[in-house]
Amino acid sequence: MELYDIKGIGKARIKSLNDAGIFSTLDFLCFYPKKYYDFSKTSYFDNDDFYKIILCKVIDEPKVVRFKALNYTQAKVIDEQGNIFNAIWYNQPYIKSTLRNECEYYLYGKNSPKKKNTFVVSLTKEKGKIEGNILPIYKKIGNFGSASIQNIINAILDNFTEKSLISAEIEQNFNLLSYKNAFFQIHSPKAEDEILEAKRRLDVEKLLPLAVKNLNQKIYGDDERINKYNNLENLYEEFKKIIPFNLTDDQNKVISDVMHDLKNSKNMNRLLQGEVGSGKTMVAFFCLYCAIKNNYQSAIIAPTEILAKQHYENLKKVFSNMGFKIACLVGSLTASEKREIYRQIKLGMIDVVVGTHAVISKDVEFKNLSLCVIDEQHRFGVSQRAKLSSKGASVDTLVMSATPIPRSMALAMYGDLSLSVITKCPFAKDIQTNIVSKNKQLDMWKYLLDCADKGSKIFVVCSKIDDDDDDSLSTKNVHEKLSGLFGKNKVGLVHGKLSKSKIEETMNEFKNGNINVLVSTTVVEVGIDIPEADIMVIMSPEKFGLATLHQLRGRVGRNGKKSYCFCLSNGLSEKSIERLNFFASHSNGFDIAEYDYKNRGAGDIYGTSQHGFSADFSINFANYDLALDIAKSKYLTDDDKQIILKIADKNYAKLCEDIVLN
Repeated sequence: MELYDIKGIGKARIKSLNDAGIFSTLDFLCFYPKKYYDFSKTSYFDNDDFYKIILCKVIDEPKVVRFKALNYTQAKVIDEQGNIFNAIWYNQPYIKSTLRNECEYYLYGKNSPKKKNTFVVSLTKEKGKIEGNILPIYKKIGNFGSASIQNIINAILDNFTEKSLISAEIEQNFNLLSYKNAFFQIHSPKAEDEILEAKRRLDVEKLLPLAVKNLNQKIYGDDERINKYNNLENLYEEFKKIIPFNLTDDQNKVISDVMHDLKNSKNMNRLLQGEVGSGKTMVAFFCLYCAIKNNYQSAIIAPTEILAKQHYENLKKVFSNMGFKIACLVGSLTASEKREIYRQIKLGMIDVVVGTHAVISKDVEFKNLSLCVIDEQHRFGVSQRAKLSSKGASVDTLVMSATPIPRSMALAMYGDLSLSVITKCPFAKDIQTNIVSKNKQLDMWKYLLDCADKGSKIFVVCSKIDDDDDDSLSTKNVHEKLSGLFGKNKVGLVHGKLSKSKIEETMNEFKNGNINVLVSTTVVEVGIDIPEADIMVIMSPEKFGLATLHQLRGRVGRNGKKSYCFCLSNGLSEKSIERLNFFASHSNGFDIAEYDYKNRGAGDIYGTSQHGFSADFSINFANYDLALDIAKSKYLTDDDKQIILKIADKNYAKLCEDIVLN
């Protein structure tokens, strides 16, 4: 079944779907709901600032109220406990004609912060007109609303022909849902448990190709070494004299691992994990130094221009007066600038190329590339890593990640890589984390105003760019409000919709002290090195995973001085409060990752008796153990520490091979 076979999908709508990354019916099935409302978990009205679902009866004639440019529908309602209050719908005058006196409705929303005894409604459903207790809600695609998307998915499931990697026999043996039923339960669940069960089944499907690929790379072995590195011990001693500080024990251990790899008969393929500010970059620079001193070219790529240019400047600083030729290749260069760098790379005139995805371009040809460093590995796909490695013969690869990943997850994701970990930073960070309640937030901003006057650099991170039903927390609104508090010339704004030049300009102003406050999305999560930044404010922290919160916190305190991280709470669920308290009381990223691994399940579930719940349906590391547990232990890593794959049936493994490798 093709997309154009579905009733109601024409050429214009096909384009909207393609723009959203949907090119097939399977892509559409993998467009999971962004949240669910559970109408079996109703609550009652209270001025408690919690989002919730209330079952109400309309007890008076609804009316439309107009005030200046604003209009809203208002109706008097009564909940199941007898509480009488006003329900209001902003900018929805049509709601008046849909509400009927003495009829019952499920209302989702929260009490108004300004109007007493008033409930602001985000979603309305008449009782008796919904199937089951759980309603999936989808992100809008073009002019496809949530209901239209649900109808299309139902049509696809009625004509389901997708083939699973897992046979019916294996599904039965391991008590797994069928592929079709898993999709059905994701999109039309009858209970929360069905969502979790379906998510686990679909994660197994996603993991197996990667696991089989990793297995085959381990079985078939890495490439035979062609490039030879001489005098590594002497180069190590030279390098320690070049850098202006002593390496930590962890850094020395990882460099020892790297030297062992570079002496080996097989190529180096190593993953280096390390805390924010732990010194991974110096290990990478040592690798580049070894390549240069052995007359080879090397490359280091990063996911953003900001991080790439940061590496470029640091390389020039560390290797100043060494005579090395270092080039920075990023998308913002002019065509003529790029062509000149391409020419010099091809002729071997450049020793180290630092850049973004631009380095992977087919226009880039190396004379004798021997070593690649990939920073923030999770931002690059396996195929991108392979493309870079293919630009040379027998290329050694070091990939780095500052995102803490428990060892079992790392081996499932990157089973083809040897693993090194830096657990300690060169200096002890002194970051105090505070959970700030709503009634204390004004005091916090007054304190930060005083800090800014004394020269503090303050990050303020929001979860979204634009306005919506909770517009007070968007970057645009927070920037506007803080500009009024701190002064317009002291507050900058950075988010993904701005041009690269504007982002770089604002970041430089913040770094140089021209502005004190930087309002941003999570574009500052990785790679931003501003040692003087000492305060991080995180708006709506419950909307971020703990690993992201830890990464954000790691942006401050990088010079060792006392720093602060403020998490602004506002009507959080008990589960969210528990998670934030764990975050506030733990500073080790790997401990935080393990906690998230064990507790987040099939996504960040905010389900309580007081409100609906939402789930993040990207590939979820927490379910990899299920995929690995569906078979016997058969293959081990080289050092015999961790099982990287368990396959029960040779025919099953062969099926995966045929699909993945061919």
